[in-house]
Amino acid sequence: MNKLSAAAAVVVAAALSLSGAGAANAEETPRNDAAFIEVVEALGLTFDVQAEIEARFDALPNTEQDAILAQAETDPASLVQFSEPVRSVTVADGGGVSARAAVKSYLAKDVVNGTFLGVTVGSFTNEFKYNANTSNVTSILSCKGWFSGFGLSGSTNASQYISNTGRGTCDVVHNLSFVIKGSPVTFNKQHTITTNSGSPVGYKATLKTV
Repeated sequence: MNKLSAAAAVVVAAALSLSGAGAANAEETPRNDAAFIEVVEALGLTFDVQAEIEARFDALPNTEQDAILAQAETDPASLVQFSEPVRSVTVADGGGVSARAAVKSYLAKDVVNGTFLGVTVGSFTNEFKYNANTSNVTSILSCKGWFSGFGLSGSTNASQYISNTGRGTCDVVHNLSFVIKGSPVTFNKQHTITTNSGSPVGYKATLKTV
C-alpha cells in the first residue's frame, strides 16, 4: 500500500469506527456518511462543493457507498476523475511578429477538469505561447501552467524546448499535496503540450500522474 493509500485507509478506518453506532439506523441515515465526510473534508473543498458531493453520496445505495469507500482505501486519488480536455490554439499578439508574416505567434491552451462524483472540484491549465512558421516552431515566448480548485498546496515547475524536428514542448510539473489526519498525501501531475510535427498550429497534450 503506497503512502496515499495508507493515509486514506487511516481516515476511512477512524471514521467508520465513529459511525458504526448508527448502523442500526441505516434506513434513516446513510451508514457510511461520516466516513465519506472525513475523506471529502481532507480535500479542502468549498462548503457548497462539499455539500453537493455529500448529497450525491447520500443518494447512492449502500452497496455503492461501500464501493466508493473501498476505492478510497485502496486508491483514493482515483476518486478524482479527469474529463476530456478543452483545447484551443489561437493566433496570439506577441513576439513582434505580424499576423501576415510567414512566422506567426500562437497561444495553445489546454484545460483538464477534475470531478468527484460528477462534481467539478478543480482544473489543470497549461498555456504555451510560441512563434512558428507553417511547419516548425521557431521560438518559444512563454510556458506556464497552474492548478485551481480543491485545497492542494505545493510547487509548480515549467520547462520548455524545441526538438530537432521543430516541435515545441511546454512541460509543467505540479508537486502537490493535501493533508489527511495530519499526514501529507502527494498528488503529483505532469501536464504537457507538444505541437504537431509539421503543423505547429495544432498540438497534443497529456496530463498524467508522476
